[in-house]
Amino acid sequence: EMYPAIDPLQEVLGQLMQVQLDRAKAEYDSAAASYQTIRALAVTAVVAGIVLAVLMGGAMIRQISRALGDAVQITDAVAQGDLTVAIHARGKDEIAQLLSGLTAMRDNLAHVVSGVRGNAQGVASA
Repeated sequence: EMYPAIDPLQEVLGQLMQVQLDRAKAEYDSAAASYQTIRALAVTAVVAGIVLAVLMGGAMIRQISRALGDAVQITDAVAQGDLTVAIHARGKDEIAQLLSGLTAMRDNLAHVVSGVRGNAQGVASA
């Protein structure tokens, strides 16, 4: 007796279930597409960050090496007796402090050499 009354509802319930399944599939596809987009953006951001870090690291290493190379050339010139070598200390980092120290060393050494030369001339005159 109930089957004839339920049969029209079965068709409506089947259609409702199909609508729900279709809607769930559409939501799943949308979420999967969003996931892929966000994943691609995240991977791109990580790769760009790594490339940027490598480039900046290389630039920093090159800058530090250049400044240390200048300091080595200055110390070689002073060691060979050239007390007129120009020393340009820029900034407040450790390399600039090293170059400032080299400037003070060169100036003090020039003062000592000048004093020794004056004393040697005084002894030679006497």
